[in-house]
Formats: sequence, structure tokens, C-alpha cells
Amino acid sequence: MAEVRFIYSDVYTGTVQGIPLDPMRGWKILGFLVDEGLLDRDDISVPRPPALRALLRVHDADYLDAVGHDPEVTERIFGAKISDAEVEHVVQVERTAVGGTILATRLALQGRSVAINLGGGYHHAARDSGAGFCIFNDIAVAIARLRAKGFKEPILVIDLDIHYGDGTRAIFAHDATVYTYSVHNEDWGDTEAEASTSIALGADVGDEVYLGTLLKTLPDVMTKVKPGLVIYVAGTDPAADDTLGNWKISADGMIRRDRLVFELLRRARRRVPVVIVLAGGYGSESWRYSARFFSWLISGKVAKTPDNAEMIL
Repeated sequence: MAEVRFIYSDVYTGTVQGIPLDPMRGWKILGFLVDEGLLDRDDISVPRPPALRALLRVHDADYLDAVGHDPEVTERIFGAKISDAEVEHVVQVERTAVGGTILATRLALQGRSVAINLGGGYHHAARDSGAGFCIFNDIAVAIARLRAKGFKEPILVIDLDIHYGDGTRAIFAHDATVYTYSVHNEDWGDTEAEASTSIALGADVGDEVYLGTLLKTLPDVMTKVKPGLVIYVAGTDPAADDTLGNWKISADGMIRRDRLVFELLRRARRRVPVVIVLAGGYGSESWRYSARFFSWLISGKVAKTPDNAEMIL
């Protein structure tokens, strides 16, 4: 199986009251993999928040300034009023996760391997605005840094969060070297871009339709793009038990999805570097889907997660 690198920071455990995102999601995933003997904690890389100049390659200066000083901006992003202390904390969480995705791209390209950021996937953030809990677009910032460092190969973003990766698509709408592929429940505004596939399936989608759509459309995209790097936005909110989702994907369907993506990648280009970000996944059980996927990536077998998550904390 593939060499897999993990990126995580304890800063990721921060959250905003009222948002059903499990702040311990990444920690549970790591604990499970360590308990299974699939990972050593010494092998986990710790990210640092990026410098302002890295964010400015993607986001407008006025927007970045407003994030820390205008409460209406963060209220729109999170759908609720949050305190100054919460704003400061969540900005630190997301900025650190941006650093995690930057680090993941570097590690993946260095080893022609798989690097997993146990955070990030803030795909709703656009150049001058945030939305859907996303302040900074870590995917775009990491790609912009690679371009600034001279990486010229095509990049494919495979976004399988249940929600449309609208911010990433908008940022790269006029950049034919970055192809955005998104399968989601509904479109959020414009879907036009020079290099993009946007597929809205509606509500109440089950395994057959979901997996059939991927199998029908993704291979042609991979063949067309011939990516030198893939960023997989592996949201777990398509799962039937997700508290913010409206699909009916089974646990078996979720692992089949993730395996399908990697099997297609290996078939198209065996050694393409891959970055994985967690993105959406809401409720206390969302970590299990990622944990099972990562156990398969490491060992070739899907490990069973414990019924009681406290057993691994």
C-alpha cells in the first residue's frame, strides 16, 4: 500500500459553540490508528500557521483584516454571533490547518506519497469572503504556494464533501492548470470555470447513485487532467448518520467511495502524490469513516473501530 504521512496539531481541537463539528475528530482518528499498531505518534508532523504573505496569495487584504475586526464577517461565516475570544481561537485553528495543508503538499511531493492533514478542507472560502464555517481556503493557499515555488504540473482537486466546493472553484475559475471536480447535493451559485466538473445530485442520495456517478465521471477527468498532484477533499458528511447531511450513504458505501478514488488514481497514474484533507463531517461518529479509510490506506485492510470512542482517548 501507499506510504502515508499524517499532519496534526492539538490546536485543531478548537471549535465554536453550536457547530456540530467534533473537536476531537482528528485525535480519535490518530488514537485509533496508534492502537491498531498502524501508526507511531512520533511519525506525526506538526504544522505551523502560515505567514500573512501566504494567505495574501489567495485572499484579499481587506477581507483578512475584517476577519479579525468585524464581527459581522464571522457571524456570516458561522451563522451565529460568536465572542471575540471565540473568533480569535477559531482563526488560530483554521490558520494552523492552512499550515497543515501546506505541509501536506510538501510532504506528498517530496515522497511521491500520500499526506493527510487531519483538518482543513475549508472549500467554501473565496478570495474576499468566507462561508459555511470556512474562513481561509487552505486548499487554494497551498496550491498558490506551490505555484510560487515553481511547481507547474496540473493539479486535480477531488471534492467529495456533500457540500459544493464553491470557494475553491471560484478561486481557480480562470486557471486551467487547476481542475476542480465536485460531487455534492446542490450547487451554491455559479458553477462556471475553465477546468471544472460540478455535479449536483440533490437530496436523499444512496450508495448506488453516488458510486455510479463517481465511476461514470471521475476516470475521464483523471485521464484528461493527468495531474502531478491530487488534493482529495474527503468529507464524511455524505454518510447517512451525519447531522448536517441529507444523503443516505452507508458505512460500506463510504469506504467503497474512498477505495474507488484511490484505485482509479493508481490505475491512471500509479505514483501521483496525494494530499487528503478532512473537510466536513458532523456529529460524534464522523471520525469513524475517516479512520476506517486511513487504516485501509496504510495496511490494505479496513480495521473495525471500537463501539466506545473513549477506549482510544
